[in-house]
Amino acid sequence: MASCEIGGNEEALMPKRRKIRSRSCIKCKGEKGHLLVRGLVYCKTCLQALVVQNFKKSINECITPATSSSTVLAVGYSGGLGSTLLLHLVAQSLVSNSQRTRRHRWDEVHVIHVHDPSIPGDEDTLAKIESAVAAYPSFHLTLVPLDQSFAGGGYEGSPASSLHTFRSNMPTQTATTDGTRLLTRRLLERTSKSLGATHLLLGRSMSSLSMSLLSSVCLGRGFTIADERQSSSGGVISFNPLKDLGSKECAAYAWWNNIQVISSQITRPSLTGTSGEIQELTRAFITGLEKDYPSTVSTIVKTCAKVVAKGDSESECRLCSRRMQTQGERASSPAMIAITARKTQLPVQDLCYACETMLTSANSKSAVDTLPPLFPVWALVDDD
Repeated sequence: MASCEIGGNEEALMPKRRKIRSRSCIKCKGEKGHLLVRGLVYCKTCLQALVVQNFKKSINECITPATSSSTVLAVGYSGGLGSTLLLHLVAQSLVSNSQRTRRHRWDEVHVIHVHDPSIPGDEDTLAKIESAVAAYPSFHLTLVPLDQSFAGGGYEGSPASSLHTFRSNMPTQTATTDGTRLLTRRLLERTSKSLGATHLLLGRSMSSLSMSLLSSVCLGRGFTIADERQSSSGGVISFNPLKDLGSKECAAYAWWNNIQVISSQITRPSLTGTSGEIQELTRAFITGLEKDYPSTVSTIVKTCAKVVAKGDSESECRLCSRRMQTQGERASSPAMIAITARKTQLPVQDLCYACETMLTSANSKSAVDTLPPLFPVWALVDDD
């Protein structure tokens, strides 16, 4: 149970949820409610309409005529609940001839899936991915191996061995997970650009987005926390159309519409073999919070949307390609920690604080701390 207990003080505990007095739908007032969403009761029909409405609202807010100069749309797909629902909504609301609007017309929709060939069972997973996307004949599937991050970088050995070295050089288990997610995000953005898309849709719901926001703060990426909601890289705008929908609404909509989520059929082994990294701890915290105090999860996302970094930096990190603080700002920061010096192939000033910490954690007990890390190909060349 999630609570804000402080030293056994009973008055500091969050109040319990109020009991629901009416079982009628809050929207239509007539039908019997089927689902309780953050204290409000919805019937099946009204909840499904709410999901579609929130999706279209987010699309209209983020894709404007001024930013949409392409008829190609990119959609990131992992096989999870959010991205699977996203495919369905895109097909039903944006591509379907009966519901196409003058504002958004997409001639091509490219579904991008980043996979890791080093994970056992990856071939079986790809077969399920291909089968799921094949249900939408107008969609084009693009498979991108994670080790493509190191293809063409001039390293000895194969891209797969370079990826293995990159992970092995990570000083902590948390850094390994953070590095893998960073590579995945950049591959999605770069692939979207190569396909001619101006927008990349990600399937993170309110629940998963709140996990990502808190994890980013814990990992030192607070300066660019706004980029978790919406970011722009290389002319491609990435955003989350499901940011106003919790996992509960997404799961109910998928169940009622018989949408198959393939991630529930896949067992993905942990890269680190532990659940002690920050990302997993954050996931467990948000999951418990959403169960006991669901409105708090919504508050996290809305609050982070109001957080804006002081000043405007023109410098970008060579690794994560996001804005970074100047050296003067970082040196004067009261939260700055000592970082062990380490030989790298990039000057330290080319890395943001979070990426520098990820690669050179001062708390690391790793025996490979003296080895120079490998960097993905985009960190070595200016191609954006």
